[in-house]
Amino acid sequence: MRRRLLRPAILVPALVLLALGAGIAYAAWTQLDAGRIDANEEILASLPSYPGSEEIDRLTQTGADGSLPIPDDVVTSILYAPPGDASQADVVEFFVDALTPEWAARTTSVTVTEEDAEPAGASAFRVDFSRGEDCVRLLTYGMAPGHLGRRTFALSAEAGEGPCEEA
Repeated sequence: MRRRLLRPAILVPALVLLALGAGIAYAAWTQLDAGRIDANEEILASLPSYPGSEEIDRLTQTGADGSLPIPDDVVTSILYAPPGDASQADVVEFFVDALTPEWAARTTSVTVTEEDAEPAGASAFRVDFSRGEDCVRLLTYGMAPGHLGRRTFALSAEAGEGPCEEA
């Protein structure tokens, strides 16, 4: 009887179900799923809209750090198309003016890769806004000079995980 239970055909699925059950139980216990998504949505709803911009897409992504399927990161992002005459600097200035001093801002310049823009080496902005345990990120990568595709910028929110970490 014991030999039958230790066969890979029984043992492997049992371990997978155990790991999945542990992940689901942990997520339910810590309320990482819907509560964090709702908190992210509340943060994004509280932010001002860049004048003339249009929401294109909204996405929530989760990630797990360990081997168990336990959501560790829950980030909600909105992709916007700015008006044609808006520059990256205009978008950054608008959000920095609107969110500070309530949110602490840290702006960095990011180099766009060769595959995504011509000329290579064009730059975009990343602004991390931290307030207590909440983080909002503004990315103007889609507005970099020569960026292929539609001009876009993104706002992402991660509630309750502490201030924005440096990448």
